[in-house]
Amino acid sequence: MTNEGPIRFISDREHYGFMSNFYGVVFMYQGRQYRTAEHAFQEAKTKDVGWKRRIREAATPKEAKRLGRQCPMDAQWDHHKLSVMRDIVLAKFQSNPKLATKLVATGKRLLEEDAYWDSFWGTGRDGTGRNELGRVLMVVRRKLQNNEGS
Repeated sequence: MTNEGPIRFISDREHYGFMSNFYGVVFMYQGRQYRTAEHAFQEAKTKDVGWKRRIREAATPKEAKRLGRQCPMDAQWDHHKLSVMRDIVLAKFQSNPKLATKLVATGKRLLEEDAYWDSFWGTGRDGTGRNELGRVLMVVRRKLQNNEGS
């Protein structure tokens, strides 16, 4: 990517925390308002209207994630969760120009979710995880840099 080292993020309270799905920022996705990307992502897992409401109205992203693990899952979820995450993360940054500017300012540096407990979305315990959230953020950054966000 670049000679500069990777940008690792995990907490919504750190310098690069705006990239976390737990970061509190209001945005619109598919005609609904969300308080975090985590709320939107967890709600997308189910088609059950009652569960959707509970997840969307969860007091915290941590609670939304917990509910998302309990809800009846859409049978096709594993096939489209990556594209859903890309759409949600893009919506988050398109709705918030200041955050979009911060993401674009990361240039071409590698973005890594430094989540030791998650080897799919993050880098995993040994650093060899798939880092899919980091990859999604880099795709969104490229779209924003090229004004392809719409």
